[in-house]
Amino acid sequence: MYADCVKARKSIRFEQYILKDDEIGQRFIALFTEKARQGVTIRLLLDRVGSRDIYGTQILQDLFDAGGEVLFYNPIKLWNLFAPPTWFPRNHTKTMLIDSEIIHIGSACLASSMANWRDQHARISGLFIEEIAENFSYNWSRAAGQNVALPHSIPANDPAFQYMVARPHLSPSPIYRELLAQINAAHDYIYMATPYFLPPHGLRHALRQAAQRGVDVRIILTAQSDVPLAVHVSRSFFPQLIKDGLRIYNYKGTVFHAKYSLIDDEWATMGSVNLDYLSLLQNREANIMILRPDVVLELKKFFYNDLHNSDEIRQNFWRDIPLPHKIIGYLGRSVKRMM
Repeated sequence: MYADCVKARKSIRFEQYILKDDEIGQRFIALFTEKARQGVTIRLLLDRVGSRDIYGTQILQDLFDAGGEVLFYNPIKLWNLFAPPTWFPRNHTKTMLIDSEIIHIGSACLASSMANWRDQHARISGLFIEEIAENFSYNWSRAAGQNVALPHSIPANDPAFQYMVARPHLSPSPIYRELLAQINAAHDYIYMATPYFLPPHGLRHALRQAAQRGVDVRIILTAQSDVPLAVHVSRSFFPQLIKDGLRIYNYKGTVFHAKYSLIDDEWATMGSVNLDYLSLLQNREANIMILRPDVVLELKKFFYNDLHNSDEIRQNFWRDIPLPHKIIGYLGRSVKRMM
C-alpha cells in the first residue's frame, strides 16, 4: 500500500477506521503531505472514534497546509457524549483508491500496535474503480454535511467479482443479505474467519441450520483480543453452537483480525465486515464478493493455514471458564449491539 502511494501521480482517496498518531500513521501522513505538495489530490475520510488519536495533531495540520483534505466521520458531540447508543454508526471501511487505478481493501488498519496482527488485505487493479470512486464521493459529501443522492448502481465489469457496501440506516445490509443467502444455499462447507463473533439471531440460526443439514461449518476466531468484553460475550454463544455441530477455533500467536468467509469452493467474501451486530446491522462497511472458483480456492489455502495455527474449542470448554467470566459474558449480551 505504501509503495503504491509513493508512485501516486494524480490522487489518493482513503477511507479508514483507525489511523494512529504513531510510527506507521506518521509515516503515511508524511507521505500524503509530500504527495499533496507535488499536486496529488489527497482526501482522507477517517472515523472520528477509531482515528481519534490523530485528530488535531500537528502532523495532520501539516497535511492541511500542503493542500490535503481530511474529514472525520460522525464526531461525538457534547450532547451525546453520555449516550453511547448515539455514537453509532461508525465508518469501519478500510479502502484506498490510488490514481483511479489501484484499490486496496480488507481488514488492515494503520497503527504500529496492529502491525503484527493477522490481517487479510487485497490489492486489486481493473475492478470496482467506478463503484469505489462513486461511493467515496457520496461518503465524502455526507461527511461534509451535504445532502446528496445515493450513488447510482454501476454494473460490474466482471460478474465474478462484486463490490458491496453497507450504508448506515439502510436496511437490510446487502452484505449481510448476501451472506445469509449463501449460507442458506450451502451444501458442502462454510468456512468463516473473524476477530469478533457476536452474531445476530438470523446469522446464528442460519449457521445452526446449515450444520444440522450436514454442512461442515468452521469458524476461526482470535484467542487474543483488543476488546476483552467481546470475547466473553462471544464465548457465551459457543456451548449451543458447538452442540448444534459448528466447529469453532481460536487462532494462536497474535491477534487474529482477518475477516473473510468462503462457501462450497464457489463463493467468498472479504473486507471490513466482522460477524457482529455493528458490522452486519449498523456500520458503514465495504467487502468484495468473489464468485470465481480458482480465486476462492486460493483464499481456502489461507483458511487452512489459519486453521493449522488454531486450536479447536471443545464441547467441555465451558466448565473451565471462570464463573465471573461466564457472568460477564451473559450480562454483556445486553450491550452486544454496541460491540
